[in-house]
Amino acid sequence: MGSAALSGGESAGAARLHRDTGGAPVDFLSGRELHLALDLAGVAVAAGEPPTAKIVGANREFCELTGYSEAELLRLTFFDLTHPDDRQRDIDAYAQAVSGALREWRREKRYVRKDGSIRWVVVRGAVLRDERGKAVRTVGVIHDITALKQAERALLDADRRKDEFLATLAHELRNPLSAIQFSLRVSQMPSVPEPRRAWAQSVMQRQLSQLGRMVDDLLDVSRITRGKIILQREPLDLGHVIAQAVAAVTPLIDGARHALSLDVGPPPLAVFGDSARLEQVIVNLLTNAAKYTREGGRIRLSARREGAEAVLRVSDTGYGIPREMLPRIFGLFEQAHPTLDRSRGGLGIGLTLVKRLVELHGGSVSVASEGEGRGSEFTVRLPAVDAPGRPEEAAAPAPVERARRVLVVDDNRDHALGLALFLEQAGHVTALAHDGTSALEVARSFAPEVVLLDIGLPEMDGYEVARRLRGGTRAGAPRIVALTGYGQPDDLRRSREAGCDAHLVKPVAPEVVLEELAGEPAR
Repeated sequence: MGSAALSGGESAGAARLHRDTGGAPVDFLSGRELHLALDLAGVAVAAGEPPTAKIVGANREFCELTGYSEAELLRLTFFDLTHPDDRQRDIDAYAQAVSGALREWRREKRYVRKDGSIRWVVVRGAVLRDERGKAVRTVGVIHDITALKQAERALLDADRRKDEFLATLAHELRNPLSAIQFSLRVSQMPSVPEPRRAWAQSVMQRQLSQLGRMVDDLLDVSRITRGKIILQREPLDLGHVIAQAVAAVTPLIDGARHALSLDVGPPPLAVFGDSARLEQVIVNLLTNAAKYTREGGRIRLSARREGAEAVLRVSDTGYGIPREMLPRIFGLFEQAHPTLDRSRGGLGIGLTLVKRLVELHGGSVSVASEGEGRGSEFTVRLPAVDAPGRPEEAAAPAPVERARRVLVVDDNRDHALGLALFLEQAGHVTALAHDGTSALEVARSFAPEVVLLDIGLPEMDGYEVARRLRGGTRAGAPRIVALTGYGQPDDLRRSREAGCDAHLVKPVAPEVVLEELAGEPAR
């Protein structure tokens, strides 16, 4: 911006600027660029003495930005609008400008509007001097960048939460892996008494289950955010789901010596939902309560029908939730107490899953807390339905009628051998292959009845192996079960098209593998 001076005989609001080079007059601009004139005439600029930046003109946009009328602005100085934390820097900058140290400047700062709200702006300013070089005015062009600052802050917050999440994830993965490592070593020592060996095995089983739940949560939150979750809904008794969820978290609650009380209304408490997903909701709420409650605390779960809704509440005597955190507690990677001992922490995704899964069921979830140290209560509301019919008893796993010839194909040799040893202990006959080419060779000589086939194989992937095993016809072919870490819908489609009879996603419960061996190949 070049130097200019206010012309005489015009109102402050309609003031016109003239370049000191004698050019044509320049009006205050409207629209996004907001122009302002500040009276600096007669101001001493000795060191430490700030200018008195009295406002002498403002356009309509600047009035809208600040919330003041023009008449009100003319009674203020420019510094009256500046946020207190930015005010001294403003004063110093104007003093430098008036003294000649600065000809033009650009600063980000905050305005305090008349209603007390804050707006971020960029101010571009220049000093206007008379023919003797004396400062008589400054003019400023102001851009409102509040939306940009809010977006920037949101990105910084997201980046911070991402870093916290990765640090927490590393911790949450390393802890169970370390426990498994030492428990495995204990179980391998020949001198270890049998009770200790059994204890080590129970630790490994418990920690593996924890790792499995963690991976499931990570995958589920990804699927939900991309709209890939499909519910298998049916009429069910919420009481049965609660019982299953309580059984799943009892080791965690007992380990922390919490007292869990249940108050479930008379059956059936009927809802229309996905039993596995609703169990996941309740498990996450109980796990959250257990982790954020000091040892020996109390947890209460109640469920009742209230009008047209089934209402489930999980309350605890734990750390509580700060008031400012309540609106964000269901956000992804949010944690009410990120500085707590990591053994009490989590990944910050459990409550996000709870909210999304409940909403997919047409329900809602809310939280209440009287503050830190005063516990919390989560309330889930689901549409109630008429009582479902008595659920059929789950069929017991069919006993193994005869030994199967099983070909295990996996390039992870530890996994392949561990699975084969387990199957042999169960009475089956096994063979191993670690790549696609050798799998086809072994299949010709071994003649397997069942092939447990990994998909991510070197050189020839599992899809191609399945197609070649089928040989263009399904008659006489073995039962092919994909056993893989790939579990997206497209992966299931491709394995089905390649001729696989089933698709299991690692980790798989051993009992499920045994059930698959009892099946027959599709014809």
